[in-house]
Amino acid sequence: ASKVPVTQPPASQPPAETTCTGNRNDPCPVKLGSAFTVGKHTMGKGWKLKTQEYLGTQLAGTVTMTSDDDEPSTAFFTVKFLKGNQVVANFQCSSSSLEKGQSEDIECHNMSDTSKPLKAGSYDKITAEADF
Repeated sequence: ASKVPVTQPPASQPPAETTCTGNRNDPCPVKLGSAFTVGKHTMGKGWKLKTQEYLGTQLAGTVTMTSDDDEPSTAFFTVKFLKGNQVVANFQCSSSSLEKGQSEDIECHNMSDTSKPLKAGSYDKITAEADF
């Protein structure tokens, strides 16, 4: 008789798209590759980690100004990868000044340990927060 694997429900996985509410600098759980909105900007679906020799791991994606404001706005946000309460990577993300509906490809730089690549399994939670 073949055994059917018992699948555990994932530990509080965020939905496919997350809109972070709350104050600036208020961490919001997000999922790698799933779209999320912080402040006036949305990080599009498909954002990923990429490791480059000498530069370590960077976070790459496309950010869009999604607010109804007519004023151009610059995205400033942080994406943290945590193992328990330990921050294993802290990516600083910023865009140029974007007008309503404009998008830009961005790379976010790891302000934590930049020497070793960030691997799946080295973190159990990802948060995003607006810095500005």
